This record gives sequence, C-alpha cells and structure tokens, in this order.
Amino acid sequence: GCNAVLDYIGDAIGTEAEREKVQAEALALRAYYYFWLVNLYGEPYNYNKKALGVPLKLTADMETNGKARSTVEEVYTRINTDLDSAMMLLTEGRIHISHFNLNVAQGIKAEVLLTMGKYKEAAKMAHEARQGFGLMPQELFAAGFNSVNNPEWMWGMQIKVDQSTIYASYFSNTDPCSIGYNELGNEKRINSQLYDAMNDSDVRKSVCVGADGATLECDNGEFEVPPYTVNKFRLPSYANWSGDYCYMRAAEMYLIEAEGLARSDQSKEAAKVLYELVSARDPKYKLPDVTGNALVEEVMLQRRLELLGEGFRFMDMKRLNLSLDRTDKGHEETFLKPAKVDAGDIRWQFLIPTQEMTSNPNMVQND
Repeated sequence: GCNAVLDYIGDAIGTEAEREKVQAEALALRAYYYFWLVNLYGEPYNYNKKALGVPLKLTADMETNGKARSTVEEVYTRINTDLDSAMMLLTEGRIHISHFNLNVAQGIKAEVLLTMGKYKEAAKMAHEARQGFGLMPQELFAAGFNSVNNPEWMWGMQIKVDQSTIYASYFSNTDPCSIGYNELGNEKRINSQLYDAMNDSDVRKSVCVGADGATLECDNGEFEVPPYTVNKFRLPSYANWSGDYCYMRAAEMYLIEAEGLARSDQSKEAAKVLYELVSARDPKYKLPDVTGNALVEEVMLQRRLELLGEGFRFMDMKRLNLSLDRTDKGHEETFLKPAKVDAGDIRWQFLIPTQEMTSNPNMVQND
C-alpha cells in the first residue's frame, strides 16, 4: 500500500505541498513496517547485522517471483533512508492524531537509532520528538489508556463504534472488565517482583492488583481478578467497545533519551530526564544518585514499569541480546514452557509464514 502511494503520487491531484505530505506519510509508514518486520524475523542488529532480514519490496508492481531476503543491515539502511526523507517533507501540523507529523517520524527514528545502539543520536532525536507533548497527570494515567485526547499521546488510532472489532479488539485482550478474552481467565499480569519495586505512592502501582487479588468495581459490574492482574487498559464504554489505541506517547521518548544518555556516559543528564518522567508518576521518587551501569539498570527498570503492557519488552530483550529467565520470578510455572530462553536462541526469530514460503520461491525459512 505504501509502495503504491509512492509509485503514483506524481499523478495525484492537489498542490505540491499536499503531495509531499502524503509521500512523507507513506515513507514513514513503510519504514515503521520494515522496522517491525526485521525485528520479528531477523536477528538483532547489534549482534548479527549480516544475517537474513526480510525482502525489500519497494515498488507496487506484481512479481512472478518474490524477492530474496535482504540482510538486517540492508533493511535498516532502507528504514533510515525512508525516515530521513519523510522528516525532510513533514511539518509539525496534521489533520488528525492518526496521521504522521514530524514528531512521530522523529519518534520512530529514535526507536530505530536506539535499536541500532546509536545511543547519543537516539537521545537527541527522542528529545526533539517529544517537544510540544507533556506528561499526563496521575489521574489520567489511571483513567484507562483509551482516548486520543490524552495530551501525552503522540500517535494513536481513534476507534469508531462501527469499527471496534468487539472480541477481536485490543481491549478484549487487556481489560479485565471487558467480558472479552481477558475476563475469560486470560488476565494479563505484572511480574510480582516488578510490582514490589514500586512505591505505594506510584500511580503505576495503582493500576495493578496486589498479591491477594481483588474485586474490581467497573461500570458493568464487579469482577474478581487474580493476584497481579493489570488494570491499566480499560474501555471507556462497555456498550460499544470503542476505546482508542495508543501507538506512541511522550513517556517513551523520555525513556529513550534517558537510556541513550546513560549508555553514552552522560549520567547527570540522564538522571535528570528520568527524574522528570518518574516523579510525574511517583511524587516520592528521588533523583537517581548512581552512574554507569547502575543508572542504566534503573532506566531499564523504569522503562518496564512505565511501558507495561504496551508492547516493548520483547523488542527490548532482543535488541540487547538478553536471555529470558522467568523461573522463580512470580509467574505460574504451569504457563511457562519454557521458562528460560537463552540469548541467541533460534526462538527469538519468528518463523516465516507458510503463505510467504509457498508463494515466494526465493524465500528462505528461519531455523
């Protein structure tokens, strides 16, 4: 779809500025898609950039045979080329929060630079991306993460009532009161050690249930939930399932900036950025008085607490080539098969879908 826009944008009716805006959005969106594809199907950039990534298809024409897989490095080169081109064309204004503007493109660029280990550049880009977006007040943090009117949201999708997808929706899987998949015994839970790492004054703790479980008082009734259930994502109305989706918010940019600074030996600056974010969630949080690896670890802890349930942990572990070890970490072992996956294990790369394997003779399957 992005390729079709880019192929035919010259034939579109409108002003040059309008065409450039559409072209920029298509470039940024293609870069975003390739960023996710290469991270799901390829090896981590910092640890094997010469490994196979995904095919780089850059035109909309139909092909008899599909393209072969480009390397991880080649895919990242294209991602950065598309983002740089998009940022040259984009302005700060936009029609709707679901559209791209310069901030969103800069935010994606910051994510990409962080994943590539270009920490100083990632910090600078994240700082630029969050300009004009403040941190939400505590009461809004606990309001359900369901509205594009949240001033911290940089990019999101406003879900119309007739497009809510009901049981297939995000909130069906995350809201314990939705009478969806979550409520049917699939509650999403926080690691008990993460829960214990938060002060009682931290609003992020208030959207998680403690060790004894709880009865949640919701608009559509009372719901008994097990220990450590996450109650962060809730529908604004259980009559129409039309909660909005958040794709990017300013807090992530604060965390990228803090991590980038901490990993590039700018501890004092990193601590200030981290404090600005976390003190907005917990008034008792103190300015970190550590440097080096200890500060990096504090940033990563706060990243897990802040972005809980928003889709970052897998990508973080993969980009840093970390081992997954959930043994004796507050999880129910019956659900953990396996409980431990070492860094470099083949399971960090998703298998190429069957449809792609059968339709593309040039495709090579992951191990």
